[in-house]
Parts: sequence; structure tokens; C-alpha cells
Amino acid sequence: RGRAARLAAPVVTTATSRVRLEAERCWSPMAHANRNDDSFHDLPPLRRITSTRSIRDPRVSPAAHRGLGAYIGTTMAVCTYGAPDRPGLVAFDYATGDVLWTSGPADLPGADHRRIAGVVLAHLSDGSGTQRSVAFAANQAEAVAYEYSGRLLWRTPTADMSPVDRVGAVTALSFRDDGHVVLTTSRGWVVLLSALGGQVVDAYRMDADVAVGSRRHHGTFVNLKASVVIGNALYLMTKFRPARPALAPGLPKAVFLVRLGISPGSSRRGAASSRWPT
Repeated sequence: RGRAARLAAPVVTTATSRVRLEAERCWSPMAHANRNDDSFHDLPPLRRITSTRSIRDPRVSPAAHRGLGAYIGTTMAVCTYGAPDRPGLVAFDYATGDVLWTSGPADLPGADHRRIAGVVLAHLSDGSGTQRSVAFAANQAEAVAYEYSGRLLWRTPTADMSPVDRVGAVTALSFRDDGHVVLTTSRGWVVLLSALGGQVVDAYRMDADVAVGSRRHHGTFVNLKASVVIGNALYLMTKFRPARPALAPGLPKAVFLVRLGISPGSSRRGAASSRWPT
């Protein structure tokens, strides 16, 4: 049984019946980041490399081994870099290999490493017939959203995601089709943000009691890997972080598969803007 921490104040909801979020056709080449991933996922073989090109743009960090990951869309690839003195996100054009845009130097900050948890490339509709292609990203400091031109749409600091406790660093991000970005954090929080404006819709800490024999241990499930959203369910592979250090043998190494319903409460008051930020 879980005794979970939630937001103490009324939280924000969006006009989810009109807002739609649809992943790019390619999205990500990594199996664990595929939102339809399962044990029997049929992955195509890797394509053969036909050419290579050195990146000589001075804006791009030479320390590509520090947290480099590539997220592919239909027209560009967005790569993540950890070096704090260079942009954390760089978008590359497929046809030329040129840099299309980068995130700002103050975006997704990190003292020694930006530690970007991932990128989601998606098409976002606001219900009025207007659609934008948006790149979402997050790290220990904030969640951000950019147009495909590189213009920053919104930012939400992790410090503002819960008035109850610090949520910690974002460890994975995914999304619901109805316009919510889904974040998990290093302190066991699951946070839903409005994809339109970045407002916090809901936040939940995965506190729980785990029974081992006749003893019960209270603590928090913490997700340190990718997350998978299917319908209204979030699936996570987690570790149990106890509230007290004394644990039964084997529990610190145990892995728990967590299934969490993530439908925003329909009775909650407040409403976020269903219009694009200007």
C-alpha cells in the first residue's frame, strides 16, 4: 500500500479534450525509449553507415562522449550534450549535416554536467486547427519546449514542480496523447506538465510499503531508466529507496515493475491556458 505525497494546493488542468500530442514518426532509435516497447518488440536491423562527417561548428561541444544521445525526427536529429559551457541541445539537418539551431547557453543548466534526461519530438495541436512541431527536453534544473525553429516556447523549473518537496532531477520523459508531458525524477516523483504552456498539472511521489516476510519497509520507488506510457498507464522499472537504512537482505538490489495510472483528476479546479504562448 502506498502513502504518496501529492500537491497540497489545487493543481492545474488543461482542456485535454481538444489538445493532442502525437509523436514524430521516427521519434527515437532506442528500443527502451519507444512508447510501444514490449518484450517482443520487433526491431529492424541497424542501417549500414554510408558516410561520415566531422562536426566543425564552434557551437557544438567537442566532448560528445559526455551524455551524447540522438533523437530522430522526420527532418532533423536533436542531439544532447552534457558539457556546461556549450549548448545542451543541437539540431542537425539530415540533408546537409549542418546545425539548424541550438538551445540557449542558460537553458537546461548544470554546474558540471547538464545531464539531459531525454528528448521528445512531437506534433502538438491546440484544438483550434493550429499545429506546431515541438521538441521537449528536461534535466535536473528544468523542463523546456522548443519549436522546430529553435524558439523557446516555455520553461518550467524543477524547483516549482511541487510545493511539498524537491522533486529532484528528471530521469525520463514521455507523454500522453491528450497533451501532457510525463516526467519521472530521481526522488521518486511523477510530474505531469501541460505540453502547451508547461504548467504543472499534477505531481505524485511514489511512496509505498514493501513487505519482506513479516516486516514492512516504508520508502519510495525511484525510476532511473526510461518510462513507457501506454494509454492512461505509466510503466517504470524502479528501485526501492527506504525511508530508514535498515533493510531486509536483498531488498536494495531488488527491481520493481511499477504500473501507475496517470489520468489527471477531472474534479480538480483551475485551468491552464489552451492557447499558444506568445
